[in-house]
Amino acid sequence: MPKDILYRYVTELITTTYKDFAIYACGGFVRDLALGIEPKDLDLVVSTNPEEFAKELSKILESNYFVLDETRNIFRITYSKSDVILNIDISELVLSIENDALTRDFTINSLYIPIDKLLFENPIEFIIDPLEGLSHLNQRKLKAVNEDIFKDDTIRLLRAVRLSEFLKFEIDNHTKKQIREDSKLIQTCAPERIHDELMNIMSFDFGSMKAIKQLNDLDLLFNLIPELKLGVNENQPKEHYWDIFEHNVQTVGYFENIIHSKNIDGWILDEIYWNHGLKDYFMNQNISGYTRYSVVKLACLLHDIAKPHTKTIENERIRFKGHHREGAIISEGILKNLRFSKKHVRGISTIIDHHLRPGQMSHEGQLPSDKAIYRFFRSSEDFAIDTIYLNLADYLAARGPLLEKQEWIDYVSKVNHIYLQGTKQQDDPKYDRLVNGRQLMQELGLSSGPIIGNILEEIQEEVISGKITEYEDAIQYAKVILNRETNR
Repeated sequence: MPKDILYRYVTELITTTYKDFAIYACGGFVRDLALGIEPKDLDLVVSTNPEEFAKELSKILESNYFVLDETRNIFRITYSKSDVILNIDISELVLSIENDALTRDFTINSLYIPIDKLLFENPIEFIIDPLEGLSHLNQRKLKAVNEDIFKDDTIRLLRAVRLSEFLKFEIDNHTKKQIREDSKLIQTCAPERIHDELMNIMSFDFGSMKAIKQLNDLDLLFNLIPELKLGVNENQPKEHYWDIFEHNVQTVGYFENIIHSKNIDGWILDEIYWNHGLKDYFMNQNISGYTRYSVVKLACLLHDIAKPHTKTIENERIRFKGHHREGAIISEGILKNLRFSKKHVRGISTIIDHHLRPGQMSHEGQLPSDKAIYRFFRSSEDFAIDTIYLNLADYLAARGPLLEKQEWIDYVSKVNHIYLQGTKQQDDPKYDRLVNGRQLMQELGLSSGPIIGNILEEIQEEVISGKITEYEDAIQYAKVILNRETNR
């Protein structure tokens, strides 16, 4: 069932069931209608107790309701039909539409339509606009309804940036000034809400880097992730074009460009191995509610976060020894504080810990061995492909305008080989295990334990290298390993 049909069904139900009090569609729902965008959620204000209304409506819809915002007394019903989900957010009308509008965030979200008018062919003709929101929509301007909106609800600081980039609107100068003055208030916001807005920004098809730059320009970014500030004006080796902080930000942009094949010279894109399956992998595979594309973009922003902590100068040469490992640890702390899921924490920290590996698995001019590739895919678990494409973005963001064609051809040929050979090892039957743990225990007279797993991995490395191709050879090699371990 298309979502617009679902809207209409719910609207007809509300209109015919509730006639004793005023109900208006409002907020982002009306804004998106006016812009010709299909709304994601239905926002309602009601001139009655919103919890009682949500409770009764949820029963009629055979759905559940819950408190969305306890401070502002907002409730949500999640209604699902034929695999289409509609969130219905319900709040109480504050005295009048004029007063209610002043409690909202931005003028473009202070638009109202009587619920029954949504059933008309052109419902936007019935928009009630107390704060010139339609004018600001036409001007593509994001303007705060008053000077206290960020103090009243600090998450609006991030929402301003998200809406600005998502809608391609300009934040007006006075609102920018308000954001900068109130920027430290973001530190008082619930981390769960920060997490949601940050991942909404990372979930843009395109434009996350621009939003990150705007967060920085409005003094918000370092209040969110203060560890990033240490990279500002922190020089890198001469091979790098940007300082540490800008390099992290640029890596996000280059990753977006690679995945969408945009904004990069053709000779750069032409060398990168790509297929439709990879696009699906990044854009449609889900990790705890977000695409891999979104998750890897956050890893891009954080990937070199430990460089300032690990910087040394040896013989006039700048080094960042162990920054990948330290970066994984620092990022883990940041993500846990922002209430990221265990899967996201593990994934991002794994990518950061391994982000240098594709460029370090062989000497210059040589391709990595099958064994080295196998070890990389094994240790990076199910984030090897994510790491490979972050590594390419990292390289581009390191060199920037300094990048030369032949060096790029040489580097990408190595990384492409890692991807192609690594995925082949996972899919080709000739790389299947010759022996399993049960067989190994039976042949060697061992009980279950870590040594079984270690022997199996060593055997598999030899299978990958083509040195072992038969079961009997695998068992013989297992005996050699066991003898070695026993005599240590």
